[in-house]
This record gives sequence, C-alpha cells and structure tokens, in this order.
Amino acid sequence: MAGSTFDINRIIDTDLRGELESGGTYTREQLLATMPEKHLANPYLIVIKDNQGADHYLKFQFDHDDNGNPTGVARSVIACNVLLASDRNPLGAASWWTGSNTFLPKERRRPADMIGFWNDWEFLNFLGSTLLNTDD
Repeated sequence: MAGSTFDINRIIDTDLRGELESGGTYTREQLLATMPEKHLANPYLIVIKDNQGADHYLKFQFDHDDNGNPTGVARSVIACNVLLASDRNPLGAASWWTGSNTFLPKERRRPADMIGFWNDWEFLNFLGSTLLNTDD
C-alpha cells in the first residue's frame, strides 16, 4: 500500500485546500527522482489522489537536503500520523496538520509549521500532549 489515499474532491477544509493550491505537495514522480520507492510504501503517509488519478504527497511529511530536495520520510511526522490514525482517516490527519491550532505558539499556529522547530523528541512530546490536550 502506498500510503493512505483520499480523493481531492472530498476536501472541504479551506486550510488543507490552501496547502494544495499553494504547491504544498510532491507528485510520486518528483519523489522517486530523489529517494527510493520503498519510502513511499509507508501506510501512514498521507496521499491525495487528484482528478486525473495521480498521487500527491504533502511536502511537510519529508526530510529535505540543503538544496530543498526530499530525501526521505520524516520520522516524527510518521509517528504523529500513527497517533492521528492517518491510515484510517487520512483526510482528518491532513486537516489536523494544516489547520490552525490554538494550543500552538502564535507564530506557528499550524502543526505542520512546527516541523524542524525542535528536535524529533521535543516535537513529538509537544504534539503528543497537544493531541491528547494535556499540560505534560
């Protein structure tokens, strides 16, 4: 299975639609140009199928080299996608990542904006407590 796929026509979330319209995705072909295909087989990757049937992967799910090229799947994002059950509800998980969240700092309201702000452990600890809505 190449990630958790949903149809682009199911998107009514304006934040997620904005992410897609602003070029916030990679095509499968773009990713395969810079990384092995095995990286795309993760069932917790969120994949959006467009009207022509092509797969698109949200960019924030990947690590990048100094030139901005994707190099692999971001482990912290996949770990969070497991908590979000993206394999069963990829649309809901994608909406969570791209939507505004009042638990996050004002300058980084979207969880996707927090990627790379802290190391993986701090990121997962913070987002885990945010998902569970706890203070620790």
